[in-house]
Amino acid sequence: MSVKVTVQDALKQVELVIPRISTLSSSASGFQSTDGPEKALKIHNEALAVKEGLEILTPYAINIQRPVSVDDGRKILKLARDVQQSVNNIVDNAIQKKPLLEALPVGNIAALIAQDLRLNYDAMVVLVNALLDAAPTELQTEAKVLQKEFEDKLKNALAVYQ
Repeated sequence: MSVKVTVQDALKQVELVIPRISTLSSSASGFQSTDGPEKALKIHNEALAVKEGLEILTPYAINIQRPVSVDDGRKILKLARDVQQSVNNIVDNAIQKKPLLEALPVGNIAALIAQDLRLNYDAMVVLVNALLDAAPTELQTEAKVLQKEFEDKLKNALAVYQ
């Protein structure tokens, strides 16, 4: 995508990805010790759908019309904070439920979830870097704090799955 897009166009695309994140968050939260490998594989597939969504968003972030106004930047940051809450829930559940995944009668499910965490981390970093590049100077500090929070949360989960 080499055509410049408006902030509103980019925000609309984010709204299309939010259901994927919400579905993954719900499935991760609902995973129980009585669930089998099928549910774990469903979570894996949902994580791949989130990664795909992040990858779809990245060209919008890269090609956003500049300069981005402070008001539009605040809208993006608010939406990013909302998404962060779901991501935090997903990551917390991935950490808490690792023993349940390891106890499944099918091997390497935890390794598959670790791979999902890594792939989503990589996709998130590329997307967030593109958003940071477009952020107005007045919001750079706040945007960098949000970036660090995202990265630290995901790095923590990756360390648990090492």
